[in-house]
Amino acid sequence: MRKIAITAVLLFLSFTQPAFAEQTLRITNGEWAPYLSEHLPKNGFASDVVKVAFAAVGINVEYDFFPWRRSYMLARKGTWHGSVVWVHTRERAEDFHYSNTVVLDQEFLFHLKSFKLEWEQVEDLEGLTIGGTLHTVYPLFALAEARGLISIERSGTYENLYRRLLKYRIHAIPQVSQVGRYLISTTLTPEEQSRITFSPTVIQTREYALILSKAVPENALLIKKFNQGLNLIKSKGIYGKMLKALTTGAYDSGVPTQ
Repeated sequence: MRKIAITAVLLFLSFTQPAFAEQTLRITNGEWAPYLSEHLPKNGFASDVVKVAFAAVGINVEYDFFPWRRSYMLARKGTWHGSVVWVHTRERAEDFHYSNTVVLDQEFLFHLKSFKLEWEQVEDLEGLTIGGTLHTVYPLFALAEARGLISIERSGTYENLYRRLLKYRIHAIPQVSQVGRYLISTTLTPEEQSRITFSPTVIQTREYALILSKAVPENALLIKKFNQGLNLIKSKGIYGKMLKALTTGAYDSGVPTQ
């Protein structure tokens, strides 16, 4: 397994922060490799970014891993400070402070090579069955489903969705590129991998953020401190080094998501 190059991160933090952080935040987490996972190095790229950004402003982070629905509910109630990482919705924003963007990734439709999928607008997908997870929002496809253009069949995990795709039970899976790359390379056989591709049409550019519960009074200040830390590690080039590690597979462990 390749090691993540973090020497520059540790050196930077040693000059900017005390030896031990003065405050510890408890943040819920889940399985969404290679960005988040209990089984990956540094718990995945997004988990690592949040920890390093908070450390840059003298705050420690501890993660607890749960199924996504429970992870969200524990954070919303304020039992934990918050959760990583989520796209913005109006409903969620009623209960959470959103940070600046932690993860930016483009979303595509993954499909079988044997199924010719060419599309530019959602009307081109009429009659298709799209696979999705229970916890993910799909704004474009939800509107298309409401119009009767497509149907969305939801499953517990993306691994299950790829199994359904390989058995011709769904036509396509919307997924951000790094997650699709990871799942295909770590959960499928070489023969199965060779059967899957993705359409070059970008569905949307997804932005994922740390969310901190509004039920915890101190979180209004902590989200500002996090943004300061995030801006700091970006300006110092640390975020860029971590992003390169992600794209070269340094956060991968080969352990399938649960």
